Amino acid sequence: RDAGLVLGLDIGSSQIDAVIADVGHANEIIVRGVGRSLSNGLDKGKVVAQSELVASIDRALKRAEREVGIRARNVVISVPQYEMYFGYSSGLSIPRAAGGRISDDDKALAIHKSKKMIKSTDQLILHALPVEYLIDGAPVEDPLGKVGPSLEVTTHFVLANLHNVNALLQVMHQLQLHVAGIVYAPIAGAQMFLSTMERREGGVLIDIGARYTSVSFFKRDILQSTFVVPVGGDMISMDLAQCLSVTLPEAERVKIKYGSVDLDHVAYRDKFEMSSLERGRIEIKRQYMCKIIHSRVEELFRIIKRRAGIGPEFPYDIVVSGGTSQINGIAALASRVLGHNVRVGPPGKDPAHQVHSRYGTALGLVSYGLKTGAIVPYETPPGFLSRLNRKLSRWF
Repeated sequence: RDAGLVLGLDIGSSQIDAVIADVGHANEIIVRGVGRSLSNGLDKGKVVAQSELVASIDRALKRAEREVGIRARNVVISVPQYEMYFGYSSGLSIPRAAGGRISDDDKALAIHKSKKMIKSTDQLILHALPVEYLIDGAPVEDPLGKVGPSLEVTTHFVLANLHNVNALLQVMHQLQLHVAGIVYAPIAGAQMFLSTMERREGGVLIDIGARYTSVSFFKRDILQSTFVVPVGGDMISMDLAQCLSVTLPEAERVKIKYGSVDLDHVAYRDKFEMSSLERGRIEIKRQYMCKIIHSRVEELFRIIKRRAGIGPEFPYDIVVSGGTSQINGIAALASRVLGHNVRVGPPGKDPAHQVHSRYGTALGLVSYGLKTGAIVPYETPPGFLSRLNRKLSRWF
């Protein structure tokens, strides 16, 4: 019996991360198990082979279950980047209360009307996020309880391909998992990689995935805007494979083991061995490989700088996450290109965010599900707690 355990399932275009968590009445999240597998059955985020995806997710779940001994059934999932769209729409409501005092119902009605402006038969609204309220044309942070003749809301929408979401739900059904929530991955990631202050006062999360890099702007604890760059870690590996004449798996291996963008600290004489397609085992200068990585990563941050308008006076804190963020020297390179201080990974001094960045998004799915009420705290049976007395710090 799962005793109310919650599963966070981050379904990426190249890998699947699973986190099994125990959530109590004090909203404490205790990780009970983690697992990872390759994402088979997906093509650039699109579900193309459900049976293969089922097997991939099942492998990640089994690895996460080794410490728990049972399978969590309530799951919060992310949706891989495939035909994701982002836009804005406005809605207007007239306060119903005497004197024009604005209620929660008035806010909900304005957001509901803004949803009606999104007319798409092949897109599903994942998130409808109110980013600005106007009372009689004047902006207010929170209209609740204020008085005015009208309330207008500007809503930021995150939309996903309906057929792809339905295919994911069918996969969850085959795995006998109950989907408690579906979340855009950067919103989940922000729960772990941005501090409470950064989400409230202004923070940008640059998540470098395998196929895509998402750039997401947060303020007042809401995703204000986002865009996606079709460049990720896989493209770096493909560059290495082509330039070094090696297989893609070998390029990925040497990237992880020897890669760096801190060229000043890569000695000219440093060499390593690798398997070449044409000449078998060869020795290559590490600096040559690192220059290839540096060039692609630098290009990525230049694209982000241009599209986001980032500079020295940029008001948001900037954080980089994702597998490629672990390459040595990436924070310094990003800071130099963007002209702004950049941090890699979760905030170091916030105990609530002391998590291992490898599974941060999957854990963020649990955190966001808890925050939005998609999942609720529960009382864990005493016998179960004594059997599973392992704290979050053990894993992260």
